[in-house]
Amino acid sequence: MPVEGTHALSGRGHLGVDLATTAWGEPDPAEPRAMSLGLRIAWAQRVLATTPFAEPWAIAAAAMAIAHERWLLDRPFGDTTAHRAATVVGRAAISAVSFESFLAAVPTNGRWALVDVHEPDDLWRAQVRWWKRVDEDGADLLRGPGFSDRVVVGAVLVCAADAWRVRAALSCAAGRDGAVTFDLLA
Repeated sequence: MPVEGTHALSGRGHLGVDLATTAWGEPDPAEPRAMSLGLRIAWAQRVLATTPFAEPWAIAAAAMAIAHERWLLDRPFGDTTAHRAATVVGRAAISAVSFESFLAAVPTNGRWALVDVHEPDDLWRAQVRWWKRVDEDGADLLRGPGFSDRVVVGAVLVCAADAWRVRAALSCAAGRDGAVTFDLLA
């Protein structure tokens, strides 16, 4: 429920924080359900602007989020989201008319996660591939010399991958569709 004096579609949360004044930016006002995608795109933009060596992870993550929203859930997104997404995956990917043309238009350095994904129902495979690479790359960064930004990013990546594995294990233990994903990660 919005804070009194705010509008539900304004991008203001229950604390009255206006996302437009933050690094996350204003979500598409016509699409409150697109806020999650907007925040993931904003994350990718921020990573690209501040951590150039993380470009392959950011582009791949954004491409998977866009593909999930547009091709698996069949949800078009508004102009604001499309414009921001194009800054990460390119205008050709955003204007693609088919899943295949979207995959072909994703920048090469972000396409690695989508290898062997031929239809939207296979996007879960891309997610598993992404988490495996992030975990491996994070471990490699942790072995770097000294205490640099790369070592810190490596620690964050390894912790995030561990958290994702725990979530998959808990989902599996609860009898949900986590067994295949957990087996692939283990």
